[in-house]
Amino acid sequence: MKIYSKIFILVLVAAATMSFSGEMDKKTQKRYEKASKYWIKGNEYFQEGKYDKAKNLYDKALKIYDKHLEAMLNIGVIYEKQNDLKSAEQMYKKIIEISPDTADAHHNLGAIYETQGKIDAAVLAYKEAISVDQYYARSYSNLAGIYINKGLFDEAIENSQKAVTCAPHDIFGYVNLGNAYLKKGEYDNAIEQYNHAIELQPDASFLYNNRGNAYLNKMMAEFAIMSFEKAIELDPENYAAHSGLGDARMLKGKTEDAIKNYEKAMEIKPGYKLGYFKLGMAYKDTDREKALEYFEEYKKRARDKKNLEILDKIITDMKITK
Repeated sequence: MKIYSKIFILVLVAAATMSFSGEMDKKTQKRYEKASKYWIKGNEYFQEGKYDKAKNLYDKALKIYDKHLEAMLNIGVIYEKQNDLKSAEQMYKKIIEISPDTADAHHNLGAIYETQGKIDAAVLAYKEAISVDQYYARSYSNLAGIYINKGLFDEAIENSQKAVTCAPHDIFGYVNLGNAYLKKGEYDNAIEQYNHAIELQPDASFLYNNRGNAYLNKMMAEFAIMSFEKAIELDPENYAAHSGLGDARMLKGKTEDAIKNYEKAMEIKPGYKLGYFKLGMAYKDTDREKALEYFEEYKKRARDKKNLEILDKIITDMKITK
């Protein structure tokens, strides 16, 4: 299940607009307009992925007008793309200092905190973005992603619904809404939301994978197989879809086909520890030695105490009935 979160906003609009309070005098307005010419040209380079050239032009814009928020925002995004989160964080804080009502800066700062595992700080930043702009859909969606991870599914649903209301043509709200329903066990609602997302972005492999998981939970193997196969068609390297397809085929009793899918998932992602467990379960009734080998490999890698206790019971039962 892919959670749609940690989304960075890129400010690339056709014309610059001032977002901090206060009127400009004519002299300042001229400096701002001159700086914006560099900003607009920098956006062209940014869209081409030429980030160094883009940043050079944004820097020129700031030399002319040092409070050009749009240029500052895009520099922050460039820092993120270069994995310089410290510089990005400093840039967004500087923007907020100049203009506390810049929702993009609060949101992007929250995304950085989320990436760094500073979840409480991320929540506060997203809520600050929403307080500035009550229609800031992606902050609602990112909050939903955090709440899903925390097991707060009702809160996740509430925030996802707000994201969908604010941005009905973007998929991120539907994805997290579907994920929250899936985790809550409301599988029909989850499938409905994934279908909404698929209508908007029919070439997104992970959407079919998420929907396949919902069908699996409903024990609807054929529908799950169709969803996972579509996910693989769109992205042959989607290891999760190969693994899910194996689960669906196990549900249909097609163990040999399932094993091939699990092996393919592990070929794509060698560190896929759950693959060892799934292969062990697939071999459990036909090749106990091989099953035990896979279970032991899983035990070396797993950290979840509850899962390990369940596995120990499975292994004990297998040895007793041998």
